[in-house]
Amino acid sequence: MLMKFNYKILARIVFRIILFFVFIEMFLRVGGWTSLVLQDKRNQSNLKGVDTYRIICIGDSNTALGGEHSFPRQLDVILNKLDKNRKYEVINKGLPAASSVEILENVQKWVNEYNPNMVVSMMGANDRNDLVKDKRSASLLYNLKVSRLVEGVLLKLLNFKSDKGINQLLLDREISSKPVEKEDKNIKIERESVDPEYVKLLFYGLKLIEAKEYAKAKLIFKYLVSQDTDIVFIDRAYKELGTCLKAQGKIEELISVFKYLFERYEYSVFATDEIRELCKNRESITFIERLLLTLLEAKPDSEHFNGLLGACYAEWGDDAKSEKYISKVRRLRNNSVNISLKKNYLKLADILKKNNIKGVFVQYPMRTIESLEIMLQGLNDSYDFVLVENKDNFKEALKPDKYKEYFTDRNYNDLGHCTPKGNYILAENTAKVILKRLK
Repeated sequence: MLMKFNYKILARIVFRIILFFVFIEMFLRVGGWTSLVLQDKRNQSNLKGVDTYRIICIGDSNTALGGEHSFPRQLDVILNKLDKNRKYEVINKGLPAASSVEILENVQKWVNEYNPNMVVSMMGANDRNDLVKDKRSASLLYNLKVSRLVEGVLLKLLNFKSDKGINQLLLDREISSKPVEKEDKNIKIERESVDPEYVKLLFYGLKLIEAKEYAKAKLIFKYLVSQDTDIVFIDRAYKELGTCLKAQGKIEELISVFKYLFERYEYSVFATDEIRELCKNRESITFIERLLLTLLEAKPDSEHFNGLLGACYAEWGDDAKSEKYISKVRRLRNNSVNISLKKNYLKLADILKKNNIKGVFVQYPMRTIESLEIMLQGLNDSYDFVLVENKDNFKEALKPDKYKEYFTDRNYNDLGHCTPKGNYILAENTAKVILKRLK
């Protein structure tokens, strides 16, 4: 009788957890849908007639976000202010958290819908996992916001991610790797079955976190990470352990969790976002610095670790050390090409050429134009496009006391989301290039 009662309790807990994650999935979907609907309404209200010069802005959250202060909206205002001889309408088709793969999937549809004269593109910030995305794009379950709903309800729950930060809409992939020169189509994802007892423990640990009983939950997750089981299950247990340690203020132990996650995958969204937050805490400096320097000993040419350390030094006010690591990031970028992003830029160029549309390819603020030039080199004069570099226009943002005037967050100290003031500079520079191109 007791066993039956316990089973019913467990069933209720599992059912409630499922409902919780269904609610989160619906919330994310509705939230994203609402954002895009509002954006489409702004786009429709912005249409000025058949005689206007129509521009579509495509990209990720750096394009999409900001409402009336977004980069595309301000571009519209500036173009119409600077050129009295022509009416312009700028349509914002930015997709938050989108990679170039996801953006390219929609370009032809947008071209058909809006019949633009010009497409302004700024994309690539979310492209680290595109090779994996290409291989799994056909999976409907993989594209769920709660992600990796692949092997039944339990594993779906285990793989749910709720990271915060500027990448909160991004979900971890089961296998993640930095883009390489060649795609290995023989890579297979191998998963192990998880002991049901471990699953029950993880659910119990989640309930303890929900009840803010972090000390008890910590013991459960420390036990789970010590077991020899499915690596994705272990990753989830490590993340929940990190949640407990953060809530308890146990920074040194939390850093050890980040070390594990970074060694498994250097672009871990959870660890990256938490490091960025901890950088604002002066008491964490020693631990973060030691962690990132240790990681760089193993991977001295890691763009990610060099960038994170440089951004943290900037947050701490050490400009000399910040510049040392950020400069290395720039050198690494100049010596390498994201093959997936290059492929998608070439696809975009072909779509624009086919539809007789002018292209304006914008580099992110404070990043150099060389990487864009390398990706587009070899295209002949039949391709009608121009590149826009913004680095010189954001020089003031390089000054530590000025950075927050232009950016709301940091990513390697050279790719934050712009404030209204930052978006204005971006829009003004792009507008001048467009007008010069149209003369």
